[in-house]
Amino acid sequence: MAADSEAVVALAALNAALDAVMSGLVSGSSVDLLATEQHLAAAVARVARITRVQAGDRAVVVAELRRARAVLGRCRTVGNALSRTIDGCLGVHGFPRIYDRSGAATLQSPPDGSGSMGVRVSCRT
Repeated sequence: MAADSEAVVALAALNAALDAVMSGLVSGSSVDLLATEQHLAAAVARVARITRVQAGDRAVVVAELRRARAVLGRCRTVGNALSRTIDGCLGVHGFPRIYDRSGAATLQSPPDGSGSMGVRVSCRT
């Protein structure tokens, strides 16, 4: 097995970029999260250029792909939780989400246009 084959290196870079995304999501820092974008885009582009996998690398490639899928699942879970937290904070401040028949959500301004219900909530930990 050639440990430095293009497929193995590309997938290792993808997993490193996904780990950084996960760290950015968990930290709650938009700066940290945005800093991962360029690395993730480059890693995805590198993976997209893989045209074949050497027979000796297949087990490693499959393991790396499974790891990537698992990290993506965790990123999705953390991202959804973060989105719900933001929705809750916006709702408390007078900007609830309103859903139409298709299930699409939009932000609704309060009737008085104030953007606040007189409730102070910190959305920071």
